[in-house]
Amino acid sequence: MRFGVFDLLLLTTIVALVAGAWGIDPGLGVTAAIVAVPVSIRSWLVFNARAKQGIETSPRRKALMVLLSAAITIVLLTLALFVAVFAFCSVSTPGPFFGGPREGGAAWQVFAAICAIVAVGVFVWLTVKLVRFRWRRDTKK
Repeated sequence: MRFGVFDLLLLTTIVALVAGAWGIDPGLGVTAAIVAVPVSIRSWLVFNARAKQGIETSPRRKALMVLLSAAITIVLLTLALFVAVFAFCSVSTPGPFFGGPREGGAAWQVFAAICAIVAVGVFVWLTVKLVRFRWRRDTKK
């Protein structure tokens, strides 16, 4: 595996963005790193797989693939946050619609736990499907 000029420029840009975000606010830097690390790893793997197969990838195409990967990563992380908050709130609430304990409170919590498990399962399943689809699309000839 060798790095090209584009790879080094991309790595330098990502490090600069994360460091700049960290300089503004450490929380922003952590958030930028959480987005940048999976995007960088995926991009590097895709570009290497394309190179091994002999698929030419122009710098413009590489940049578009990285930007699309970053956008999808941000969307998936946002959805993961919403699913996690939904799962936590649905299991930890004392009754329907935050109204306090009512008749069948234990039944409500069991129902909420089942809904939370289903929501997390559907999210994971859809994410795996999307990742597989994008990998096949980006690495096929």
